Amino acid sequence: MTNHQSVIIIPARIASTRLQRKPLIDIQGKPMLIWCAEQAINSNCGDVYIACDSEELSDLCFKHGYQHIMTDSDIPTGSDRVYIASTMINKDYEFIVNLQGDMPKIQPETIKAVVKSLENDVDKKFDIMSAITVFSDEEEKRDINNVSAIVSHGQGKDLKAGDIVDSLYFTRTSEPFPKSVYKHIGIYAYRAEALKRFVSLKPSRLEIEERLEQLRALENNMKIGCVFVDDHVISIDTQHDLERLL
Repeated sequence: MTNHQSVIIIPARIASTRLQRKPLIDIQGKPMLIWCAEQAINSNCGDVYIACDSEELSDLCFKHGYQHIMTDSDIPTGSDRVYIASTMINKDYEFIVNLQGDMPKIQPETIKAVVKSLENDVDKKFDIMSAITVFSDEEEKRDINNVSAIVSHGQGKDLKAGDIVDSLYFTRTSEPFPKSVYKHIGIYAYRAEALKRFVSLKPSRLEIEERLEQLRALENNMKIGCVFVDDHVISIDTQHDLERLL
């Protein structure tokens, strides 16, 4: 089978504990999930699939013309859903991207920065690549729905767009490191073998305590790089987030 470079998979669940039927929420005349799929297509970084968990989401994908894969509604995490979906595509990919379906206004350039940063990592320093940016204000920084990334800062110079740094920790509180914290953006590019390894690992203690999957990777000595982007992304986790976006 021919090896292909990258695929972007958007995991989509109809049920959400904090915001009911989140993928279907109308944003300026378009469902949130379709906004995310359009941004993925516009990044021009590879094939795009939506990993659905219900007939309702499948019908939405058919209606808007997006490739999709039906996955079990009981799959525990987004990464698991992305991995399972990737095994159901009749292609081998070198890189598999998990683009969360609750960032309708993520810039295509941000997606491209993450994907290309891992593709260009020919020395394979990183297993996973993600993205960071600055918090817009202290309120956003204190909101536990916004994840903080603590990264290796070298000489302490301000980061600029395109800089890639090592992630040290991710947390829902920024209090311990007020000068070294960035806003984490929920997109992950995995080497295919790294994603396979990641989903084979048991959830770690820190992952469970913080409710952050990426800590499982760090606790198992997997390297996560973060590329700095100039993109103030809002993830829609609550009604307040939705109001801020609109």
